[in-house]
Amino acid sequence: MELERIRYLIASYLRCRLNKIEGFTQAIIRDEESRRVTDKRLSDEEAAFANEYLSHMETHFQQLVLRHLPRSFPDDPRKRIVQPNLDSHVFVRANENIDSVVLRDDEEEVDLEQGSQHIVPYKLIEDLVLKGKVDLI
Repeated sequence: MELERIRYLIASYLRCRLNKIEGFTQAIIRDEESRRVTDKRLSDEEAAFANEYLSHMETHFQQLVLRHLPRSFPDDPRKRIVQPNLDSHVFVRANENIDSVVLRDDEEEVDLEQGSQHIVPYKLIEDLVLKGKVDLI
């Protein structure tokens, strides 16, 4: 019974990751290419999936839409990139005591105690997540 729960959780986690990769493929690939090899966030399999998915989507978009547009129609591939909303709120848990964290755009500073949980916009704590000082929950 417990093993089935663990399998379900892992499958759910992987489905969530794939949904995010499918939703923000171009932005994720662009960001991954700009990172050092030691800072990559995608596994080799996820990177291969993202590149293949992007290739299929571009082919589909070309066949479905772009070939029917007049040649004079401006097509800027950069405008097709869907960016994740970094202003969306996330749940975080502090892994250590952190002093003077700005949690709102209005410069309000808060001290995060180890184990405390907060709801904050992702962009304001992104660097803390990357440094491992807070975890997304």
